[in-house]
Amino acid sequence: MYPADNPYSLAGLAKHTATVDLWFWWRKFDLRFGWKYHSAFTTGFGWDGSELSTLDAESNFSASLAYLLTDNITLRVQGYNLTDEPARSTRDNNEHHLRRFDKYGRAYFLGVSWKMQQLASMAPVGDGRGRLQRRYSLR
Repeated sequence: MYPADNPYSLAGLAKHTATVDLWFWWRKFDLRFGWKYHSAFTTGFGWDGSELSTLDAESNFSASLAYLLTDNITLRVQGYNLTDEPARSTRDNNEHHLRRFDKYGRAYFLGVSWKMQQLASMAPVGDGRGRLQRRYSLR
């Protein structure tokens, strides 16, 4: 059952990976769905260099919805790990030898973003007393 009969894969390389991003924009709405997957793979060495571990297959789904309130202000709501997928790691190339089990849970975010106007010109202007001033105008 050890590497002679059940060899480890090359560390850090999953045999199968997939990423799908669907994005839709309509008028003032921006909608995005994302899904990522990787098959099980051997992870790097830990503190004990003689022990390899395997990270089980994972898939993750996320979504985002944004609304353009004005040309400069956007409201956004996002959700990550919506399937609540745990990260599970085993050792000794045996799925029953649990090394680590992490359950991160779902995460939700609500945010506002804004664009600041750029400075269009920085032309020197006389102040009437022979001194120059700098005036800035916004685009």
